[in-house]
Amino acid sequence: MKKILIFIIVIFPINIFGQSIECFTHPICGFPITLYSKPSAYACLKELEISGEAGYEVEALRAENGYIMLSHLNEENEHVWVRVGDVGIVIQNYNNYSIPVFFHPDSLSTVQTYLSESYVAILYDWNKDFVMVSIKDEKMEYIGWINRRYVCGSPYTTCN
Repeated sequence: MKKILIFIIVIFPINIFGQSIECFTHPICGFPITLYSKPSAYACLKELEISGEAGYEVEALRAENGYIMLSHLNEENEHVWVRVGDVGIVIQNYNNYSIPVFFHPDSLSTVQTYLSESYVAILYDWNKDFVMVSIKDEKMEYIGWINRRYVCGSPYTTCN
């Protein structure tokens, strides 16, 4: 029995935080962001200045109460929290397909709009198949769910 259990854990690793997603800090502006030790305004660690054009590439582990847990962004290699709105992803229109923005994380959900370009989006939440984002430009603003196949966690590559 022990051999079977070990085999299952090796083949199917368990992520205790759920499905993670690659993203980056400082998606919209070059202002510093605040790092927190837990999802609370009273747990401030320090301010983080921008590095490069779009900040640091990180892995978001989970979202909770308006905060997102990031992996190994501080010097102590501990998980830190940032406020929702401080990390972003790229919605990448690879083949000029119209990308549907859904009201709910389900491809059978009602479509709000279709995106015909690539965008830098603010990350709010995610699951195995979809990401909840805020997309803004001079003509529109949407908050909705997009299939993860259109998402790129790096502002520096196309992730093709």
